[in-house]
Amino acid sequence: GLIDTSTPPVVEVEAHTPTQPRNKPAKRKNVSRRGGGFTKEEDAIICSAFQNVSKDAITGVNQSSGGYYKRIHAFFDAHKPGSNRSQLAVQNRWGSIQKAMNRFCGIKATIDRRAESGKNEQDRINDAVKVFEEKEPWGFMHY
Repeated sequence: GLIDTSTPPVVEVEAHTPTQPRNKPAKRKNVSRRGGGFTKEEDAIICSAFQNVSKDAITGVNQSSGGYYKRIHAFFDAHKPGSNRSQLAVQNRWGSIQKAMNRFCGIKATIDRRAESGKNEQDRINDAVKVFEEKEPWGFMHY
């Protein structure tokens, strides 16, 4: 069995016949699926979910990013019945909270290193909030 490749195979082509123009479905406007802003209660549940999922002694740090956020979302759903927040929405909100908290902790650490005489912990926290708010509002004091 050798195949003859010297001449291309003949393929019959149907004659082109003009067709009726297709009726395209009417264009639908892209409607945003974005929900409202997260409430303080939802933020608190997300923070609690992070603490519970990331500090799980059995799973620990040996989990994929997808599995990690899936578990955070499951915790969120279990503690916020009736919520329609997607896993991606919860993931993005946690990212925003974490970014702000990391920045705040950096500012607070800098203020703590100054060791200013006569200032207690609350004074240093208030100073950190003031420095933070020079760039953006601080909305996470409840954490």
